[in-house]
Amino acid sequence: MNKGQADTWVWFGVFLFMMAIVGGGIAWGVLAFFGGEYDFRPHEAVILNDRIQHCLAQLLPGTFTEKIFYEKCQFNQDVLEEYFILQILEEEKQVFAVGSGFENCRLTGALGNPAYPKCSIQQLTLHGKQYEILVGSKQKARTRNIGVGA
Repeated sequence: MNKGQADTWVWFGVFLFMMAIVGGGIAWGVLAFFGGEYDFRPHEAVILNDRIQHCLAQLLPGTFTEKIFYEKCQFNQDVLEEYFILQILEEEKQVFAVGSGFENCRLTGALGNPAYPKCSIQQLTLHGKQYEILVGSKQKARTRNIGVGA
């Protein structure tokens, strides 16, 4: 083998290495795009529950109404009614509700069932009263593909 032929084989090795990197990048991209799904609904419910708790803490005692809830808390009524279920209990008495099917959040069998809403239930004591805030995200379309490295 003369000097020119050795140089050709070195460049062929570099070419194969580059093709392996390009092929690996394409395979990773396909896996990332068509990989498994991640359900954001539990996170949406927790975030909304936290925002509601913060808002309730800012309101004066005895001033809670539906109108004040939407105005002071800056929630969009149409979005809440379409994509969430929401129930606020004060001393175990319902004072505010959006949607229905709150019992689905309390079922233990609903935890593993993807058809049920994903819920966040938290207790809060404000102004000497016990509150329970139940938020469920029922927007089934809120899933995103995840894959390698995501």
